[in-house]
Amino acid sequence: MISASATLTGSYDYSEVARSVFIAIVASYAALDLAGRATAARGRVRFAWLSCGAIAMGIGIWAMHFKGMLAFHLPVPVEYHWPTALASLLVAVLASAVALYVASRHKMDPAEALTGSLLMGAGIAGMHYIGMAAMRLPAITRYSPLLVTGSIFLAILFSLVALLFAFDLREETRWTVPRRLASAALMGVAVSAMHYTGMAAASFIPASPPGLSYAVSIPPIGNSGVVIAALIVLLAAVTTSSVDRRRSEDQLRLVLGTLPALVWSKSPDGSADFLNQRFLEYTGLSVEEGLGWGWMKEFHPEDRAEEEWRAAFAAGQPFEREAQLRRADGAYRWFLLRAVPLRDELGNVVKWYGTSTDIEDRKRAQDELRKQKEVFETIFESIPVMIGFMDKAGHLDLVNPEWERAIGWTWEEIRHQKFDVYAELFPDPQYRQMVLDVVAAATGEWIELKVRTREGRVMDVAGSLIRLSDGSTLGIGQDITERKRTEAELRESEARFRLVADSAPVMIWMSGTDKLCTYFNKPWLDFTGRPLDRELGKGWAEGVDPEDLQRCLHTYTQAFDRRETFRIEYRLRRHDGEFRWVLDIGVPRFNPDGSFAGYIGSCIDVTEQRRAEEQLHQAQDDLARVTRVAAMGELAAAIAHEVNQPLTAIVTNANFCLRRLDGATSKPDELRAAITAIANDGTRASAVISRIRGLLTKGAPNRTELDINQIIQDVTILLRHELTRNRVSLRTELASHLPRVPGDPVQLQQVLINLIMNAIEAMRTSINGRRTILIRSAKNPDGVLVQVQDSGPGVEPGLASRIFEPFFTTKAEGIGMGLSISHSIIESHGGHLGIVPSSTGAVFEFTLPTVEAGVS
Repeated sequence: MISASATLTGSYDYSEVARSVFIAIVASYAALDLAGRATAARGRVRFAWLSCGAIAMGIGIWAMHFKGMLAFHLPVPVEYHWPTALASLLVAVLASAVALYVASRHKMDPAEALTGSLLMGAGIAGMHYIGMAAMRLPAITRYSPLLVTGSIFLAILFSLVALLFAFDLREETRWTVPRRLASAALMGVAVSAMHYTGMAAASFIPASPPGLSYAVSIPPIGNSGVVIAALIVLLAAVTTSSVDRRRSEDQLRLVLGTLPALVWSKSPDGSADFLNQRFLEYTGLSVEEGLGWGWMKEFHPEDRAEEEWRAAFAAGQPFEREAQLRRADGAYRWFLLRAVPLRDELGNVVKWYGTSTDIEDRKRAQDELRKQKEVFETIFESIPVMIGFMDKAGHLDLVNPEWERAIGWTWEEIRHQKFDVYAELFPDPQYRQMVLDVVAAATGEWIELKVRTREGRVMDVAGSLIRLSDGSTLGIGQDITERKRTEAELRESEARFRLVADSAPVMIWMSGTDKLCTYFNKPWLDFTGRPLDRELGKGWAEGVDPEDLQRCLHTYTQAFDRRETFRIEYRLRRHDGEFRWVLDIGVPRFNPDGSFAGYIGSCIDVTEQRRAEEQLHQAQDDLARVTRVAAMGELAAAIAHEVNQPLTAIVTNANFCLRRLDGATSKPDELRAAITAIANDGTRASAVISRIRGLLTKGAPNRTELDINQIIQDVTILLRHELTRNRVSLRTELASHLPRVPGDPVQLQQVLINLIMNAIEAMRTSINGRRTILIRSAKNPDGVLVQVQDSGPGVEPGLASRIFEPFFTTKAEGIGMGLSISHSIIESHGGHLGIVPSSTGAVFEFTLPTVEAGVS
């Protein structure tokens, strides 16, 4: 039996208490999480998060409160007035809305924090006591004013703490899961403490049963349902927040990954806690390698001063700097790094956010622009050309040092004195107006102007005016006064040259560096009878005899390529159609600086000279023939002996054959041998007569390929009797396998006969010693060498230089033409005849070119 004045004693189901505390912790965690999402959202999305978050958080706080009341058991039945319970739920939602709104603001000053905590604390206290008012039991509820006041104070205090926690952890980059769980646990325990303090303020006195309209009892399954429903709502809110956060993170990650820059975030000391995907791909680092201070090693050693980086982060001010960052392939590229700090409500740096933008191309462009600027400034300052810039109105805006030097005024004088520079440079008004019109047109064409300098000197200037893209005008000019004077002198010099060249008694031509003729004087044009335009270039070649053209062009081209003087004779058609022989001599021309300028040449008509030379050659040939005839006269006895020997043998063998035929016994073999001997002697006599006939026959030279050793042997046979008659011993040393030489056999035999006969005559006065002649043949660098050496007294040294002169002789009966003619014959064969100093006798030698070397 319960006393009517005794207080009802209640007890707690501590498992239910634990569940209520758990619900408070979950609701606190959800409140912190939802505050973060509401803070990150804007506009309608923020309102939606605030509304949904307030409902979820209110349900959680209300469920914790209701679960705490259900955990309290009294010895009387307890039911609940559900409209009042719903009113307490509404108060919980409103209190949660205030809390979320205040915690999700961008800033919260102490007054706002205190006001928010008062409203939130009052709401929680109101929710609690309205909820307790929903209890329907046969008892009267009495409250302890002290404990009620304490519970309200705790509600306000814990609300302030909760707001501060939520405001501090609302930025999702500032929290970790353990930190948020710890904060949620602390807040949940605090809310539970306030609730159970409020429960402790109530006492229940038995009374008559209350009215139970709209009252419901909560069965055990309903008790569990409250917990499950509250947890479902809270978990749904946290899950929705997590999904939205992950979606936002994915979107942010996508944005950061597609940005054309490397994005990162760092802690206040500068250690990296986030690197976007592009940063990792560029550097080739993994996330673990790049975080902390690992990113520093990717910078160029020159930009890797860690102390400077730490100082920049420690300063706490936004900064920019350029540095070289290594790419994954090892190449360094320039980047612009921008960093800005994120500060808390107290102004402390809590995070650094930054970007690294590739500026390699920009740096290169800047370097190139700087180089171009340096080049332009260098050119502008040092080029020996006058440069001036004029504004859109045509006023002089800037000039270079060369302009100042040439004109006489400095840019400073022009700018400060502000005089009309055009009037000074161009004093004539009409001429000045023409110049101003040219400046206004600025066509870029080159013009020549007369400009007066500061000293009053008038100089010639070649200039061009160019319109720039900004509307200003660039003027370029060069002093050509000296060039104009030089050109005038050159024109005068060329006029004098043409006057002299046209008055010269020779034909003159000139060519350029391309082998083409550029000038022919008047005598040339008078000779060919053709106008100048037909002779220029290669036109002159049309007048050359076709038989001489290729030889003429070859000689000219070869000399031109070697820059050598050339000399050639060819036939050139005269104006009357006759081809005349001309001697053309060309020499290379060079400019004052040594560069090749072409050729200059002169031609003279040598037709009459060649005819005279041909007549002279004919006379020389006739004289040589006379000499040969005279030599044959001297050799008459030797010739008779040479012919007599085979004739005697023929007669003897013929008589032998007749006697054998008359005899009774004739032997065919003996007759055959005798007849063979007759035939051989007849052939030998015929050969001797043919040699003599060849020497005496008058005819044109007949040059063929000859064996010089055979020529020597033929001459020794012809002179064999003369050598025997003069008791001279002839010896030969002939080299084998000598190359053949081109030549006329009769003329070469004449040379050898002359040298041998001279040797025989030189040794006739020798009384003592042997009379010997040695003939040698050998190969020589110049072709084939032939020497004739005797054992006579030799040639006096003083006579050696004159011995080949015509009509010079040391013999009383000689005419002095033998050696002169021999010398001419050898030279006509392209060789050389001379005397070699010797201690014994005289040594004459001559060389002949071979067939391989050819003859000019």
